[in-house]
Amino acid sequence: MGFSDRGSTSANRSAWYMSLLGSGMTLSYFIFSHNQDSVVVIQNLFPAFTAAYSLQLDIRHRRRVENRVPE
Repeated sequence: MGFSDRGSTSANRSAWYMSLLGSGMTLSYFIFSHNQDSVVVIQNLFPAFTAAYSLQLDIRHRRRVENRVPE
């Protein structure tokens, strides 16, 4: 997974959704369990931000491609 030269992601959109879902599940476990560890919560926030940003880039890129007028 990475970025191409044109600013779009090279990963499938479902990979970003799965990453967000996994981060959310892990965060909810450590927030609502008796093992409330702030280090693990912070550790799982960073990948969630990255996945959310990459998903935003992917959605924005696909909208631009769909709205492009054929030559």
